[in-house]
Amino acid sequence: MVNNKGKNVHKLDANIRREEAKKNQHDVEPAEEFPVPEDYGDGSVIIFIWTTTHKRLLKMIVTQTDDDCWAWALVRILQFFCNKDISVVAQQISLSKKSLVKYVILGENVGKEPGAQKKLKNKSLAVSSLKRAIDYILKVGIERDYGTERNKIKAIFLTKPNATSEDILGLLVPHGLIGISVDVDDNFRGLKNEIYILHEPREGKKRHALIIIGYGRTKDNRLFFIVQNTWGTDWGINGYGRIIIEKTCPIFYVGELVK
Repeated sequence: MVNNKGKNVHKLDANIRREEAKKNQHDVEPAEEFPVPEDYGDGSVIIFIWTTTHKRLLKMIVTQTDDDCWAWALVRILQFFCNKDISVVAQQISLSKKSLVKYVILGENVGKEPGAQKKLKNKSLAVSSLKRAIDYILKVGIERDYGTERNKIKAIFLTKPNATSEDILGLLVPHGLIGISVDVDDNFRGLKNEIYILHEPREGKKRHALIIIGYGRTKDNRLFFIVQNTWGTDWGINGYGRIIIEKTCPIFYVGELVK
C-alpha cells in the first residue's frame, strides 16, 4: 500500500522550503510598495534603478543627526557592493559606521598634541573628511555590525573629481552605487518632485555627500540620476530625488575588496 501520508509530508516540506526560498530573495516586497515612483508625471522615464533587483538593500532611508553624510555614503556603498550578489539575506553583512567616524574625528595621533581631539572634532565631520575615511577603509577596514576586529571589510575606493554624466553611466551597473558630492543651496534643501540641476562645485560652498542608485531620461531626452539622501523621507520623494549634472562633479565608488 502507498503511504499517502508520507507523500503529503514530503509535499508539505517542499512547499515550506519554497516559501523560505522566496523570503530569502531581494524582491520579496512588491514593486508598488517601494517609494521610488514609476511615473513622475512629467514624461520622464526611469531606465535603470538598483531597487528593481535589490529593494531590501536600499529601502532604509536614514535621517542623519550629525554632519556625517560622507560616512553614511561610504558605508552604504560598500555594504551594497559586498551584498549585491548574495541572494540569501541571512548571509549578507551589515557594516557599522561608528569606527569610521571615530577614526576621522580622533585621528591616529590624538592625545599627543594638546587640544588635538577638539580641533579634529570641530573640523572633520564634513565632506572634506572623505579622503581620510577612504584611506582608513583601505588600511584598517570597517567593522561589521555586532562583529569583531577580525571581521573588518577592507576596500579600495576610487575617486574622480571631475566626472561627467557619461562617466557615471558607465560605472553604475558594474560597480554598484556611486557616491557624489554636491553643493548645498536652498533649491537642493527643498527638493521635491522636480529635477535638481547640479552645477559645478564652487569654492566656499557647503558640500553634501549622497548616493546614486539609478538613471533615466526626461521627456526631452536629458539624462538624470536618481539619488538616495540621508535627510529623512521628507526630502525629495520619500528620501529620493533626481538630479541633472550640468557639466562635472566629484564622485567616489568601490573599485574592489581587499583581503
